[in-house]
Amino acid sequence: MSDKKYYWLKLDKNFFKRHDIRIIENQKNGKDYILFYLKMLVESIDHEGGLRFNDMIPYDDDMLSIVTNTNIDIVRQAIKIFSQLQMIELLDDGTIYMAEVVRMTGSGAESTERVHKHRRKLKEIAQMPHVPQVENYKNNSMFGGNYYNVFKRDEQKCINCGKQDYLVVHHIIGLLPEIKESCDISSMAVLCKGCHAKEHANPYAIMTKVLLKSISFNMILHEFIATISNSRGKKQDAKNVTCNILKHLSNENETQSKSKSKRSEKDIDKDKDLKTLTCDFETFFSYYPTRNGGNSKKAAFDKWKARVKEGEKPDAMINGCIGYQKWCTASGNIGTKFVMQASRFLGADKHYLEKWEVTSGTNQQNRSTGNKIAECSAMFERVRQEIRDA
Repeated sequence: MSDKKYYWLKLDKNFFKRHDIRIIENQKNGKDYILFYLKMLVESIDHEGGLRFNDMIPYDDDMLSIVTNTNIDIVRQAIKIFSQLQMIELLDDGTIYMAEVVRMTGSGAESTERVHKHRRKLKEIAQMPHVPQVENYKNNSMFGGNYYNVFKRDEQKCINCGKQDYLVVHHIIGLLPEIKESCDISSMAVLCKGCHAKEHANPYAIMTKVLLKSISFNMILHEFIATISNSRGKKQDAKNVTCNILKHLSNENETQSKSKSKRSEKDIDKDKDLKTLTCDFETFFSYYPTRNGGNSKKAAFDKWKARVKEGEKPDAMINGCIGYQKWCTASGNIGTKFVMQASRFLGADKHYLEKWEVTSGTNQQNRSTGNKIAECSAMFERVRQEIRDA
């Protein structure tokens, strides 16, 4: 089956009614400019809007003229017009970015993000002077898009001898199209050409267990390294190795899945307990009397969990809260600083276990306290007035 990919471009039916297109069309050679623009769109569609010859070489006017079969003067003038009308963006590295491509196949936000992504990639590559550059298609097809990531992890040097010249990315279990793990970042390492040749000639000579563990290599595949090396050029042997690897990976995934399932059941139980704990606390806090000043709900919840952990019954704390709320209402303390903070109420002294009885004396005490407060306020006001008059 062919791996060839086909791309399509959705052209809006009002494309030729757009103001910028009409302005261009009414100029001298306008129809040639528009045809050239459409050719540029088609040329850039499989590169996410980025028009370049390859990752290392951008297009110039002469190259565009040849690729699109367009007169060189038309190309030069058209590029100026497209740039002025913001139909294209000329990036610092020479890339001609066709934002229109993304608008035809995606969103404007995706367009902006792709430009930023492209610039970030160029910046990262520029900071890797010892890295041999590869084209996008090669990075994706041979390295799963992890080519530069491997160099970044291994600090642009041979993971074995530390050399920074003549570097390559080594596939530890070989490049096996049927096994996506062969292109995982943990299944590749940077080696100089000398170490690379030694490893292929004598498996495990360079990629020791210590080195493999340092890059988080899946050690279940360790036994296949030599077998893969010996099966090079032998289709049937390579096929058998691939089947064995897939079998081992399948068994490993099944084991991890069972383990994850067990952990999930425990997590579910924990979630249920936490949900019940939170629900009971919310009931408690809804009854708790309001106060003037800080009353941290988080601090109170921490104390609540501590008491529950000690074996205290939630109902006992809730009933104590209801009793305290009634007592504060009867004593006139609701909304004042005299209401203790909820964290203190639930603290080690366990105030919720006290008998918060409402009696006739509670109201009398409140009235007496209120009268004293009123008298003090009046006295302070007289003193302030005397100071102002003096």
